[in-house]
Amino acid sequence: AQKVTQDQPEISSQVGESATMNCQYETSWNSYNIFWYKQLSSGEMIYLIGQNSAPTRGT
Repeated sequence: AQKVTQDQPEISSQVGESATMNCQYETSWNSYNIFWYKQLSSGEMIYLIGQNSAPTRGT
């Protein structure tokens, strides 16, 4: 199972201002990929960042 929670359900800011989202990702999977996007008022999705679990290898 996977779960993403964030402190605020919606965030907005004025042009030129920064906005911060606090999110937590939980998963029971050993490996994963997660991608974050922001959605503009036009509906366009803009890619922000991605992360993977980068499995470790034994020696």
